[in-house]
Amino acid sequence: QAHHVTDMLGRRKALQDGLDAARDLLEVQYPLGNEVYRDEYGSVFVVPDVKDLLKLEDEAHKSLQELLEGAFDARGIRGELIPHIDISGPYKGKKINLAQVLKKRRKKNAPQPQAAADWWAEDQHRADVEICTVCRLRPIGYGVAELYGPGEKRIKYYRKAADERKVCGVCMKRRGGRSEAWATNADGSFGRTIWTDEVADENGRFALVVGRFLLDGWLDGKLIPTMSKLPSFARIRRCWDTTHQFWREVQDDLIPEHVDKQLRLGIRPANAEKLGGALGRWNTYEAEIGGRRLGLCWDPAHNLFWSTDNLRYQGKQLGFGKKALKDDDALQAAWLSRFNGRPLTLYEPGGYLGQDRRIKADTGICVIDESKHFRPFVPLLTEPATFMALVPADKALAVARAIKAKYDAEMARVHDRLPLHLGLVFAPRRTPLAAVLEAGRAMLKMPDSWEEWQIEAQGYEAKFSRNGRTFDWKYPAQMGDDKTDDVWYPHLLTINPAKKEGELDQKTHDFCRVDNLKRGSTVFIRPSRFDFEFLDTTARRFEIAYDGDGRRARRTRPFLLNDLDRLKELWGELKHLEKSQRYQVISTIEATREAWFGADAEGESRNDGVFRRFVHDTLAGAAWPAGHKWRNISKDLRQQLEDAGVIGELADLAELHMKILKEREE
Repeated sequence: QAHHVTDMLGRRKALQDGLDAARDLLEVQYPLGNEVYRDEYGSVFVVPDVKDLLKLEDEAHKSLQELLEGAFDARGIRGELIPHIDISGPYKGKKINLAQVLKKRRKKNAPQPQAAADWWAEDQHRADVEICTVCRLRPIGYGVAELYGPGEKRIKYYRKAADERKVCGVCMKRRGGRSEAWATNADGSFGRTIWTDEVADENGRFALVVGRFLLDGWLDGKLIPTMSKLPSFARIRRCWDTTHQFWREVQDDLIPEHVDKQLRLGIRPANAEKLGGALGRWNTYEAEIGGRRLGLCWDPAHNLFWSTDNLRYQGKQLGFGKKALKDDDALQAAWLSRFNGRPLTLYEPGGYLGQDRRIKADTGICVIDESKHFRPFVPLLTEPATFMALVPADKALAVARAIKAKYDAEMARVHDRLPLHLGLVFAPRRTPLAAVLEAGRAMLKMPDSWEEWQIEAQGYEAKFSRNGRTFDWKYPAQMGDDKTDDVWYPHLLTINPAKKEGELDQKTHDFCRVDNLKRGSTVFIRPSRFDFEFLDTTARRFEIAYDGDGRRARRTRPFLLNDLDRLKELWGELKHLEKSQRYQVISTIEATREAWFGADAEGESRNDGVFRRFVHDTLAGAAWPAGHKWRNISKDLRQQLEDAGVIGELADLAELHMKILKEREE
C-alpha cells in the first residue's frame, strides 16, 4: 500500500529485519532449529518435536512464543502487525510436506491492538492530530522524540518536518534511511535507483515486471517422482532454491544487461554549507527550472544535490536538442546552461495529498560537480515463487523476453509442470505506486489449474493444442554433457495430479516419457502465460481479473508465454507498413468487429467465416511496400497474421508497441 518506493523498501527492510531476528533467536541464541524456507509471507523452521515448545520458558520466565514476538517486534515492526507463530504436526524421516505448512499461513495482518492504543494515547493532548499517510496506523509525528532525540531544538525541527509531510516519525525515519543508504551506496542501490522518476523512460513511463513460478506441486513433493527421484525434503529444497536463484540472477544479471545506463548529476550550490542548515538530511526536493520541476536529493555528506529524475525525459520537456538527448556530455552541458548562473527555487513535495512547500532559502549559483551512471531499475521482491521489479517502460518487453529465454534454457525439461507466469503493468511516472502494485498482484493470479492438451506432434519436439490454441516445445534429449541420454526428466502427465491421491507412479502410467506418447494422446500440463496492461487511469487496474476459464474481459489475454516469440515476429511484419497504414488496417478490423458483433463477449467473430475473409482482404489490400508485398510473405506467416487479426491480437500489438511503448519509426 506504499505510495513511494522509498516507503515500500523501508517497510520491506523492517520486515526482513524482524524475520532475521526470529532466525537469530532460534538458530543462535537458543539453538532449537534451522530456517529452511522464506518468502514474502514469512519463514519456516524445522525444530525438534518437543511437547508445548512455544510455552517453554527461559530463566526470566518468558515463553518461546513471547521471545519470538519480542525479537520480531524490536527490530522495527513496532506493533504494526501480529506475527503468526504456529507449529505443525510431527514429521518422520525426510518427508516434510512444506506445501501443507505454507497453506496454513495467515496472509493478512492486523496491528497489535494495545500498541495502536498506546500510539494514540501518547498524542491525546493534540486534539487535531491526523493519521500518518504512509502506514495509516500511527498519528502524524508519533515517535519523533524517541527516534530523533535527544535535544529540544532537534525534536522540534523533526516534529515540524513530520507535520509538514503528514507522516509519523517511524515512517519518516524509514524513508530517510532508504535515501541515505542510496546516496551513500551502503546497500549497493546507488548503481541502480530507488526513485520511480529515474526509472521512467524518455516518455515518462515505467513498468512493473511481475513473475510467478507455480511451486505448489513441488513443495509438497508430489511432482518429484516425474523426475525419476524420490520426494525427499532435500530435493524439495533444491526445487525452490533453484527458482529463488533464477530470480536472483534475473535481478543481478539479466535486468542490468537490458536497461541502458543513464546519467545522474551531482549539483553543488555556491552556498552549500549555509544552505545545508536549512535542508533536511537526505531529504528530497524539487527545483523549478524553465517551468518544470527537477527532482533532487540533498546529500549532506558531500554538500550537493543528486538528481532523482530521468534527465532525458525532463530535457525533452524543456526542448533540448536531439544531440543532448542522445549524448551524455551534451546532456550534461545542456543542463548546466539551464542553470544559467541563477539560484534555484526549491520546493519540498507535500507527500500523499499534501501541498508542495517552498523552501525559504534559495540555492546559490549551481554547478555540476559530479556525474554518475546508473541502471534505472528497482528490485522490489525476489522470492522463490514471486518476483517484482520496476524497469523503464521502453525496456520492459525486452526484459520479459529475456526472462522467457532464460526460462526456456533452464527449465525446458519441466516446463509443463513448472509454469512461469509473467506480467507487465505499464504506468505514467506519477501514478501512485499502490495502484501499480495492486495491478501487479492481480496479474499474479493468472490461472494455475491443470489443463488437458492434445499431442499434435510426438517426440522430443512436441506440439500441443487445446481449443484452437497451439504451442511447440523442444525437450532436451541429452543431459548437460550432450552425451548422456536424459531418461529422468522428459515426462508428461497422463492424469490430473490434483485428483491423484498419494504419490505419482510411472508404473501405473501416471506419467510417460515424451518420446513414448503418440499423436492424439491427452496430457495434463499447466501452461506458462503472459499478460500486460497500461494504467492510463488508476481504475484500469480493476480490469485485471480472470474468470473460470482463465480469460479476461479482453478475450485475447492472457497470452501463452510461448506467444511472445510469435507476436514479435508478427509485429516485425506489420512494421513494414507505414504507421498510418497500421492504424488504418487495425482500426478497420476492430471497428467492423464491433459493428457486426458488438462487445463480442462470446468470441463469435472468431468462428465467423465472413469476418475471417474480411480480415484477410483488409490485410491483403494494405499498402505493403514494393519490396515486401503481401504475396511475398510466406504462406504460414500470412495465415498467422490473419488469425491474429480475427482473434484481436493485432489490436493488442498496436496498443503495446504504438500506444504504450511509443516506438519510433526506424
